[in-house]
Amino acid sequence: MRKSSIIILLIILAVVFVAILFFYLGEKREGSPSLNLKDIPDTPINKICLKISLPDDSYYCLAVANQDMSFCEYLDMPDQRKLCQGMAARDISYCREIQEPGAKKMCYYELSFLAGEFNYCDEIENPNDCYFAFVHRLHWESRADEIKAEYCEKINDDTKEGKIFKNCCLAFKGKNPSLCRGNKFCLSFFKQPLSFCDTSFGTPKGLIKYKDDCLIDRAMSEKNPSICEKIDDDEVRDMCYGNMSTHIFPDISLCEKITDEMRKNMCYAEVAIHFSEESANKARLCLNSGGTISTGLCCRSTGDFPNSCAVGACGCAPEYSHEVKVCDCGKDKCFDGFKCTTREEAEIPPSYHIENPPYYREDHFCWGASAIMLMMDYGLSENEIQEFRTILKGGRGGPPDMFRGFQKFGVLDKVRIAYSKNYNKRAADFYNRQLLIKPDEQVIILADENEALERLKKLISSDILVMIIGHHGNHYMIVTGYDKDYIYINDPGIDKEFLQKVNYQSEYQEKTRMSVENFFEQWTVSGFEGGERGISFPGDYGMIWLEK
Repeated sequence: MRKSSIIILLIILAVVFVAILFFYLGEKREGSPSLNLKDIPDTPINKICLKISLPDDSYYCLAVANQDMSFCEYLDMPDQRKLCQGMAARDISYCREIQEPGAKKMCYYELSFLAGEFNYCDEIENPNDCYFAFVHRLHWESRADEIKAEYCEKINDDTKEGKIFKNCCLAFKGKNPSLCRGNKFCLSFFKQPLSFCDTSFGTPKGLIKYKDDCLIDRAMSEKNPSICEKIDDDEVRDMCYGNMSTHIFPDISLCEKITDEMRKNMCYAEVAIHFSEESANKARLCLNSGGTISTGLCCRSTGDFPNSCAVGACGCAPEYSHEVKVCDCGKDKCFDGFKCTTREEAEIPPSYHIENPPYYREDHFCWGASAIMLMMDYGLSENEIQEFRTILKGGRGGPPDMFRGFQKFGVLDKVRIAYSKNYNKRAADFYNRQLLIKPDEQVIILADENEALERLKKLISSDILVMIIGHHGNHYMIVTGYDKDYIYINDPGIDKEFLQKVNYQSEYQEKTRMSVENFFEQWTVSGFEGGERGISFPGDYGMIWLEK
């Protein structure tokens, strides 16, 4: 009974594509036409869709993410095609033609949110669930400002269930949990301690929300995927990773943690569709600010409409580049990701997350794993990455070996490092004389922590991954994003005993975040434990990146 309650609850909330959608699509029928997936253009979005293990699900992903109904023709059953066409064209008329009740309902649910049309829910026999799913998603995606008062008013509160849904809607809109009126179902969608989940509680449908289900809410509200690891039930844990990747961190590495094939496919599709929607939004911003849309060669890991106000996303060598859509703002102007402007006027955005950053983990190899992530972002293939790793492993051991790898792959001149003006001369001389080829160009000296943070944000908002030296000089990590309060990190793995000594985090987390205050406390070389013979990084605020 418990698992069925979970599934029913997720259908009520429609947080992700429910199982019926991908069961319905994924069942391959005899006699349907097929497409050679090797002929699909090599774009970041298509690469994600092609990770999907079942051809029908790949066709659906390609159709919806690219808004190209031609892929739907490879689906055999009429209702399959109608669902696919409706989502690809963002056209509700296709939903109306679907005969199968589950697929028809899901078409309305998903299309209402994808198209941003709340009133599409009106066509469902009992629309309250659809209304709630719409506002619930906006809440999880930190888009509460888009919840209109009329949305909450449309929820019929004649029943106890409706009253709870309406109060939740008002709480989401006001970002105010007190409007939940003490209802635990509603309160669970806001930040709460983990102990909140120790006692199960009821849902509006008369079901029970158990601890594992409640932990999904804790992960979502804290924006912390490591909480998913605390979930005992495999199915619920998969749902947690799927929800996180759909609404919090659109990241295929979270999808790859999912064990169930169907849910993993769902996750890939949702991430691809997210990047597609983001691309469409940037296209509108480009056109609305006076730009025109063209194409250009940018690094393989870069998506459409990169920030052209800073060198970075489109500076890779041709063999590591591919064609993407770009915003052409005309002479003396550039696109900062939001509008056409001048380079002088381009501002560092208040928050920024690099799309789908690469991730590589190898315990006790933090510097090498971090260097591998930089090279993955630069565009190296899987085989090249393994060759790069072999070079790193073949040295004397330690961070200097990463520079041997950079040299072997011809990017040593692209390497930039930064550290505080209060640096260690012995360490700086070693880097300048032994590792770098043009230290005058490759070393940036930082005046203070404000300049360091500004430099870090400028790099990240230019879609450049940055390796930082943390844990008082003893651990290398990759920064992938920032906002007003936090720095977001891809941690490459547990490294020696030092991580158990410092109060960095209660447990190891691959994708984590630090408060800005805690980040600066760790972003030093003051506790380097390499001994007298060891060479530490030259100074505090240590950064290494590749100037593309």
